[in-house]
Amino acid sequence: MGMYLDLHDVAYDHPEALKELNELITERDKYREALENLVNALKSVHDDPEYGAVWMMYQNHVPTGYRGRKYTKEFDDAQDALKGGEQCGIDL
Repeated sequence: MGMYLDLHDVAYDHPEALKELNELITERDKYREALENLVNALKSVHDDPEYGAVWMMYQNHVPTGYRGRKYTKEFDDAQDALKGGEQCGIDL
């Protein structure tokens, strides 16, 4: 029979570690909020019919199509991280 301890249990006996843990949690929450805002902003752009029309017009008039940076993998990873997904190796 094993014994399970989480970081709070261990840090409770070490005030410096508890302080550092709380600071990390606060910092994580700030990054999470910023990431949520970014993901929501990108979703609203993608859902905008005017954006879609401009994108389609560009694709139809430029023979090579878009060749710039593609952020879809990073966007998917950000969404997975917000859901607590393990596909990207990040859990916020």
